[in-house]
Amino acid sequence: MKFRQFITTFILIISIFGIVKSTFSQKSVSKVVLKKKKVTKKKTILPLVCGNVYLLKGNQMPDLDRPLSKGTPVIREILIYTLTKMADTEGDGATFFSKINTKLVKKISSDKKGRFCVNLPAGKYSIFVSDPGFGLFANNFDGEMNIAPIEIVKGKNKDIVIQINHSAAF
Repeated sequence: MKFRQFITTFILIISIFGIVKSTFSQKSVSKVVLKKKKVTKKKTILPLVCGNVYLLKGNQMPDLDRPLSKGTPVIREILIYTLTKMADTEGDGATFFSKINTKLVKKISSDKKGRFCVNLPAGKYSIFVSDPGFGLFANNFDGEMNIAPIEIVKGKNKDIVIQINHSAAF
């Protein structure tokens, strides 16, 4: 009889020990709820502005015997400023600029195929090309005398073509 009581007590103790052990080893609901969540910053993907820089020289008059040339791809430094008006610059007052008095946003270079890409936040910008021997070049304007304006819209990529045409005849 004592042996039976011993075995029953032993099994009871082991059972209680197992219940107690499993209770303490599990995380309580309150601990799970109170656990801090890891907050990761979402990386903001800015719109991509890509384009090509071409140099046009010589006679560019339309001709039935030859197609219009888009120019020769060139390696050039591209400078992107906040939207710039003619009054914010110094230079020849037409297409060559020696000083831009607005904020420089990005400076990049085109590759040997004239290709470049840059991420920019949404906004309005002016794009200039550094042309050795001439200074900064830009040859288009809008109705408000903004120089080489581009507008970047949030979430939309943009393709542009820059033609350096100061040595071309049309």
